[in-house]
Amino acid sequence: MSNSEVTLSSDGDDTKRRKPSAVTGLQIVEYLALNPRGARFRDIAAAVTMDPGQTHRIITKMAEDGWIIPVGEDGYYSLSARVIRLSTTYISKLDLAEHAQPFLNELSEETRESVFIGELRNDAIVCVGRRVADRTLRVWTEVGDSWPLPGSAVGTAVLAARAARLNESEKKVSKEIAAAWSLGYARDYGRYRDGVQAVAAPIRDASGVEIGALALSGPVSRIGEPEVEKMGPMARRAAEAISERLGYIAGSSDKF
Repeated sequence: MSNSEVTLSSDGDDTKRRKPSAVTGLQIVEYLALNPRGARFRDIAAAVTMDPGQTHRIITKMAEDGWIIPVGEDGYYSLSARVIRLSTTYISKLDLAEHAQPFLNELSEETRESVFIGELRNDAIVCVGRRVADRTLRVWTEVGDSWPLPGSAVGTAVLAARAARLNESEKKVSKEIAAAWSLGYARDYGRYRDGVQAVAAPIRDASGVEIGALALSGPVSRIGEPEVEKMGPMARRAAEAISERLGYIAGSSDKF
């Protein structure tokens, strides 16, 4: 395998085995996506830990159907435009609110507080989804309402994610952004709306660009420092799961 090729993770079992062709086909696509310059048949077979005979048959069929194409004269294969077009079509049809709603429901049921999804539009975060707490004292935001980028938890989460993506120096950003960068979630400390405490975490699209944030909020009478320290990581995990639904794959070098 060439030094430039990227390998797939495995469970440590290097034994070549037979498995469903659909699974192998998807693993081959994943491996070739990690190696855009192409890879040789033997390297593909080794990466997917598949019986060479079955791997060869699957690769041949995928090439016949136009999912992969031979590259050069050295037995290299690469993804075809058909796969790229399919991925682009899928991503273009993703709806943030639709994919986020199950996570909002789960998080609200677990915390009994209100959860919101904000989408970045120009210089504001617009509420596109919500699950309002079923309690007498609760936080209420209408779909279509917006939060400013500076001064709100959702805005700070987006700005911190942007700073991390652009590799800005933590010393050059505000204290709030630096804190969100460090924690993985942002807070507004009740400054945006009196009597309300909120935590928020950024949501990214398939390219890794921040497109919005998830916010978990409630009255300060119920949410003190211990609750914030518990809810912050919960918001971050939910936002990460939504990002994965949208095609984002976190890298080991990600800082936020």
